[in-house]
Amino acid sequence: MNLIKIFCCLAAIILISNHSYAASWDLVVNGKAFHLDSDRDWNEDNWGLGFEREFAGHRWVPFVVGNGFRDSMNHMSYMGGGGLKRRFRPGGWMRDLHVDIGMVGFVMRRQNIRDGNPFPGLLPVVSIGSRRVALNLTYLPGSAVDSVTDRKRVDPDMDGVLFLQAKFNFDYFLPRVR
Repeated sequence: MNLIKIFCCLAAIILISNHSYAASWDLVVNGKAFHLDSDRDWNEDNWGLGFEREFAGHRWVPFVVGNGFRDSMNHMSYMGGGGLKRRFRPGGWMRDLHVDIGMVGFVMRRQNIRDGNPFPGLLPVVSIGSRRVALNLTYLPGSAVDSVTDRKRVDPDMDGVLFLQAKFNFDYFLPRVR
């Protein structure tokens, strides 16, 4: 529990600190998971909501995230964390698009894992889109799934889980203040 308090304090400090670093607030809609080569019928409709806050950066973009969603066992799961992404821009007629590749570190709480106690994680993240909308992808390798859930006992053929999220910039949902 102390780990969650520490993370929340750090996130609050980052969020209310120097506004010159602020880049954008985004709404994250969790939606789909694919359990690769699975023999079991997992919940793959991982609906939920959250946020992502990116801080100004040209090539390297720091960010914080938080969300709640239905997990593979159809229980609510909650996570918060932060990371760093390397932003690539194709240029030319696609100059408004970006491809981000990075890592996210987080603390997660799941009902059926570690007796509901929070646990840390580190995962790769890819985001493809524009300032207005993007698709976030995260991959959890089978070995990582097994270290947290002991999935080999339940689904020995599963090779990992691919998570998809849609990300929408809040600026397009809020009224403009002049």
